[in-house]
Amino acid sequence: MLPNNLLYKLVQEALGKEVIENYEESFTNRLLVQKLVYMFQELNQIKRYEYSWYLAGPYSKKLTSQIYNMVLFLDENDKRQWSQLRFSSKGQDYIKKVTDFFKVDEAELKEYNLTKSDWFELMASLYYLKQRDKIKDKDILVNSLLKAKDKFRLEQIKFAVDKYGNRLGFAA
Repeated sequence: MLPNNLLYKLVQEALGKEVIENYEESFTNRLLVQKLVYMFQELNQIKRYEYSWYLAGPYSKKLTSQIYNMVLFLDENDKRQWSQLRFSSKGQDYIKKVTDFFKVDEAELKEYNLTKSDWFELMASLYYLKQRDKIKDKDILVNSLLKAKDKFRLEQIKFAVDKYGNRLGFAA
């Protein structure tokens, strides 16, 4: 597990402190945190949580439990101290790697009728399936996710794979 202070700061830096502060009340925020931490550990090869496939893609029970407990016992002093933490340049590089992975133009999301949480779910799910099933062909990956998640339409999945396939490990 990541220490609570680093986990808090990671979420704050990458998603904003309101995501962690409204974690309990918002399914969207919980989904964003799950996908952020999943891709953070995958892209930086820092394995702290076991993930398995769940309704909204890769999911860690351990991470959920840790964050619920952290949020439950978080006081103003912790928030103040943890907000003042500064990542080293290597830590900043780790965060940039994951924020770059999820970067997308808001107009494109709107064009494909996707929310930010949809995008995080879509990209993390594509990455998870590609790694788990060792998929090397874009069309097979598209069909695999289409079967696994009827939430997304074919054109949404193809948009993600075609435009951002290099982030998933496909040649540009």
